Amino acid sequence: MVVLCGAFRLKHPGAFPLLHSLPKVIHIPAEQGHISPGFTEIMCSIAREASAPRLGTEVMLRRLTELLFIQVIRIWVEQQAGASKGWLAALHDRSISTALGLIHQSPERKWKVEELAAAAALSRAVFSARFTSLVGKPPIEYLTYWRMYRATRLLKNNVEVEKIAELLGYESEVAFRKAFKREVGMPPARYRKLGEPVSATCSIPE
Repeated sequence: MVVLCGAFRLKHPGAFPLLHSLPKVIHIPAEQGHISPGFTEIMCSIAREASAPRLGTEVMLRRLTELLFIQVIRIWVEQQAGASKGWLAALHDRSISTALGLIHQSPERKWKVEELAAAAALSRAVFSARFTSLVGKPPIEYLTYWRMYRATRLLKNNVEVEKIAELLGYESEVAFRKAFKREVGMPPARYRKLGEPVSATCSIPE
């Protein structure tokens, strides 16, 4: 028996909501690993590189393990195809995943529910209800959450508050400060100093 061990360390795991839905253990049956395109090949390549180190082995292993991680998540998501709510269900729903992508890519935009619904090719009422059911928050409330998460990361990277307000689409620094304190529970300056986690009101739904 050959056992391959590795680890991934993410600086900002909150930036990847799907990680909060992952179980402690993901089991992929051998037959499923063989069926999945590229899975077996990646495993064999990792074993080969690890057993006979050569020039560039460390770089090769880093890239191969990233591909393996993606394959594992992909297979697990496919295993959960019947999920009825939460991030997995949202990812499987093309309309809602489209809206989430727009929010994540452009949090500074003053999104309206009607705009997101149009992008998702749904009526406003249907989109709002489906988004809330799957994600756990209404669209605009989720937009605020995502802005606050981005703000916490920018604060820890010592970006000026005025610049953060601009990057996240707030009309003024004052408006951003008020929104941050309301959602996170403390002013931006205090968060920058203490680095306390975002409050439960901004937690990612599982």
